Amino acid sequence: MIRPANAIASMISLAAIVYFFWFFSQPLGTRFIDFEGKPISRIAFVANSLIYPGTRIGTWFDEGRLPFAFIDRLPTAIGTWLWIAVAFATGYPLVQKLYRGESGWAVRLERACIAALVGLALLSTVTFFVGLFGGLASRLPLAFCCFALLVLVHVQSHFAASTWNPLAADGDQIKPSARATQPTIIDRVGFAVLVALTGCLVVFALLGSWLPSGEFDVLEYHLQSAKEFYQQGYIGFVPHNVYANMPLGAEMHSLAAMVMVGQSDAWLGGLIGKSITASITLLGAGLLGAFMTRRFGVETGWCAAALWLATPGIARVSSVGLIDGALATYLMAAALAVAAAWELASASNRADVLPDADAKDRTITESKLRMYWRIAGVTAGGAAAIKYPGLILAVLPVYTMLAWAVWRWPKAMQLREGLWVGLLISAEVGATAMPWYLKNYWMTGNPFYPLAARVFGGLTLTPDKIQQWELAHTVPPFQSLGGDLLRPIMISDFVQPATILGLAISSMLLLSRISGILRISGRSGISGISGISGRSTRMALLWFLWSVWILSVWWCATHRIDRFWLPMIGLWSGVGAIGLGWLREHVSPALSYALVLVGVGFGGLINSSQFLADNRYFVSIEALRWDIGDEKQVPRICPTLGWIHANLAQRAAIKVLLLGEARVFEYPVPVVYNTCFDRSPAETYLKGQSLDNQKAWLRAQGVTHVLVHWFEIARYRAPGNYGFSEWPQRSDTRQWIEDGLVRSVNWGIDPNWAELLEVITDEQ
Repeated sequence: MIRPANAIASMISLAAIVYFFWFFSQPLGTRFIDFEGKPISRIAFVANSLIYPGTRIGTWFDEGRLPFAFIDRLPTAIGTWLWIAVAFATGYPLVQKLYRGESGWAVRLERACIAALVGLALLSTVTFFVGLFGGLASRLPLAFCCFALLVLVHVQSHFAASTWNPLAADGDQIKPSARATQPTIIDRVGFAVLVALTGCLVVFALLGSWLPSGEFDVLEYHLQSAKEFYQQGYIGFVPHNVYANMPLGAEMHSLAAMVMVGQSDAWLGGLIGKSITASITLLGAGLLGAFMTRRFGVETGWCAAALWLATPGIARVSSVGLIDGALATYLMAAALAVAAAWELASASNRADVLPDADAKDRTITESKLRMYWRIAGVTAGGAAAIKYPGLILAVLPVYTMLAWAVWRWPKAMQLREGLWVGLLISAEVGATAMPWYLKNYWMTGNPFYPLAARVFGGLTLTPDKIQQWELAHTVPPFQSLGGDLLRPIMISDFVQPATILGLAISSMLLLSRISGILRISGRSGISGISGISGRSTRMALLWFLWSVWILSVWWCATHRIDRFWLPMIGLWSGVGAIGLGWLREHVSPALSYALVLVGVGFGGLINSSQFLADNRYFVSIEALRWDIGDEKQVPRICPTLGWIHANLAQRAAIKVLLLGEARVFEYPVPVVYNTCFDRSPAETYLKGQSLDNQKAWLRAQGVTHVLVHWFEIARYRAPGNYGFSEWPQRSDTRQWIEDGLVRSVNWGIDPNWAELLEVITDEQ
């Protein structure tokens, strides 16, 4: 007779084989082909990586093409860790009382990670206000304000401590789940390999975070906006870079690093800021792993952290300096806090109906509940300060979950208490996110600039620019959910296959828990196990529904770029770990570890490869900074930038007008530029103007050279792209040359790709 557990193991194994075969047969990416010009499949990539490990390791050293170095990472690493240490010292007094009376490494890790995230959110706000009031010209105002914040939170904690009994919280500690049986050799070996792989993923994440980025968005506005604020000494409206007027909560760490380092070109500060942004995702891994460990056991905790770190999308955005990983981390932190609040409210609601309920215990429970909701508020606000979608994806769900808690557990959270908690959440959101929205309203009349411009206006946004923005960000036509949503995500380059399988198992268990259909015997031999426990059901259902909301917003309100659904990865990692943990405990540890290790192993291979991001971990940073590549290596910077660095950077009084090029953070000379969504100042003062007016404007701006990036302009103007003004045309540059306004520079670059023109002065 076939045991139910064996039957389920067989079904899951078959489903996993089918899914893994489908996933690994997909092309690694559209940009990667073999010697025959055919796409490289994921299975071929894995096989080559395992058979020829030396080739992979060689890419870490750039095959010896550029000089070896590693010690030059120290300034970036030290600057990153110092800022995170300040953040931890800031956030610790605000969260420590929540963990008093509890012990263990998971408690300490969870407390440290949430303290650092809370502290980073507050330091971001402090940096914003220092910049808003023009205090970026020196490091003293920022240092003083950070010190004042540190003193303030410690003083507040000292006075609040007298109202909290640390011993009373001990009984509320949540213990790790007990194992039904003693660990087997499969458990020990599987867990040891999982820990080792997770450690490797952390190392790869750190090594990648210290490398300079070549990502367009990072160089266009994540780092460039901070650089402009730093160089001008204040935060204000930026008329030529629409992105610099959005919420920049994560970019404030780059700005703070630039101010503290003090380099005029902001290079090292930008590198430190990029590393801080990447480190936020590592804090997220620690927080998720510790949270799950305390509730479901150490194996599930490590599994959740590994799934998060092994997700190629998270590793990608963190390594190149994009902010989506930080957004996902703060949203996940808010979701964890809400889950803990729900858990406590549910337990308290049951306890309050008992006749011997202790009033003192109820007071402590209310205080802890408020703390969890406040943490949810500050982290949701941190998400909304990083990016506009955080307001919809994090802040709105937190308020919704609070309303549900008040309705569902009225004994634990009465209406008056719910309203008071709502005010506390609003205060936390106001301390982290609202300053950005108020600043935009004050400077542009639109709190969501440049979004909703037809409703609130857009200052410099003309009707044509508003239409251009809307067309570029329009939602694709709706087709079938199964064809256009589920299938692409399940095989996306950004997804972790083990997470998908764990999510599928958890979904099945949620249905079984709700319907009571599935009842099987587990590893313990105890019959009557129905799906998953009440705690698992509540958390999995909460995070599952939250992820459905994120998917709905992504599907219905965005142009469906893969990294825009990354905010739900933390939720999926938690739900997936619950499903895989159930599989390990009640069906087959070997099968569970096989699924996890295949997925995490693939993540380790892809995360450390050049297919995900630049992986030259042991190459000189200075060499990477100006690497224009060759026939064997894809360039990190454009040849145009490399030529300007080699030929113009050492000359005095050089300033370049850029037309079409917006990746300007690394330019070693002053530039005049605009993004494709902003009207070019050059178009205003050069198009259709007399020669004298053109000369006068260039002279007033100090422009010595004009770089027209025809390739970028053509890319923008191509159908389906962002769009670009009809000016300039090649006839315009020819006319400038004929009029004697500029002369062409012979710089060895195809003029059909990019053209460099030198402004002719009166003396010449």
